[in-house]
Amino acid sequence: MKISILLESYQPEYWGGRETRWKNLIELLSESHQLVIYGDFSRISSDIAFPGVRAKFINIGVLPPMYGSNGNRSLKHAVMYTSKAYKILFSKSDILLIDQTPLISIPIVRFFCLLSRTKLSVTWHEVWSLQTWFRYSRLLGIFGVLLQEIALLFSKNIVVPSVEVAADLEKRLFSRKSIVIANGAKSTLHMRRVNLNQAKNSSVQLLYVGRLIKHKNCDFLVDVMELASGQGKNWKLTIIGIGPLEGRLRELVGDKKLQECITFKSNVPEIELMDQYSKSDIFVFPSQREGYGISVAEAISHELPVIVYDCPENAATSLVQTRASGLKVKNLETSVWFAAIEEILLNKDSKQLQSQVKIAKWESIATEYSKFLNSLM
Repeated sequence: MKISILLESYQPEYWGGRETRWKNLIELLSESHQLVIYGDFSRISSDIAFPGVRAKFINIGVLPPMYGSNGNRSLKHAVMYTSKAYKILFSKSDILLIDQTPLISIPIVRFFCLLSRTKLSVTWHEVWSLQTWFRYSRLLGIFGVLLQEIALLFSKNIVVPSVEVAADLEKRLFSRKSIVIANGAKSTLHMRRVNLNQAKNSSVQLLYVGRLIKHKNCDFLVDVMELASGQGKNWKLTIIGIGPLEGRLRELVGDKKLQECITFKSNVPEIELMDQYSKSDIFVFPSQREGYGISVAEAISHELPVIVYDCPENAATSLVQTRASGLKVKNLETSVWFAAIEEILLNKDSKQLQSQVKIAKWESIATEYSKFLNSLM
């Protein structure tokens, strides 16, 4: 089967759940299918983005940054990305795979697929509520809601990463059915038992992995670390990820004089990322909106206790099914998160911290996805 994949973003230029998903799926699907990957490979070559992958890579041309300086998605990027999508007309593929963003691209791509007689499958990583659109942009909120409904109307063969997203799609004006194909974890991960027995002078290693954008609330973690420092706690936070708010976060850390407590890392190799999970004590993730929460799943795969923000739009909370996996906190108050970290640290019995959630391996996810694609034919 010949499969085309139109990518808006990929690692290591952008660091998020969908980029991790596509990286792993492309590596595995390329072993049994003929892949053609479309994307902006002008800044980072395909050899760096997908080393060793047997696929044909087509550069669609230079795109502007995906995010503006305010952390919101760039309309210019969306328009230019959509305007370059015509190149898929020449792929002559059996199936085209795309994401739901940018929303304006879906009707256009659907039209191109009709012209080229190519089947379309759209992955919806998340669905925004009316409240989310208004929080994101009050002036353009109504337009965003309408655009999302139109994109949903033109979507075909919808794939979602979680049952929460599937339920959200069925609640829309143009209600749609979807198939859940979740995210996974590497089978080569170093699985270790968490040991939180801390020597008196040793530091507690906290970890955040994800995109540095507004709704991830990384600035809140800086406030938590400021409180911990004021309480004389020897806590260290490592923030792994990139995004438009990185500069602002670094300035905030400098203003609060927390350089010794907070370390930023970006574009880390996969081996280093896995090692960071293994040597950390607690994974902190105050994101307000997730369609799955792949970094939470990776942390749980390392039996690393997690703390997540418990709100309706955060599907990652479903990964924390018992207190053995971690804690779900219902608000963003520094004192409450400080207490949650302390509560986990007080539990020094490593056996009680072993997760009850089993995260599937990417190999099984790719097999499931391949079966779905074959069924479309």
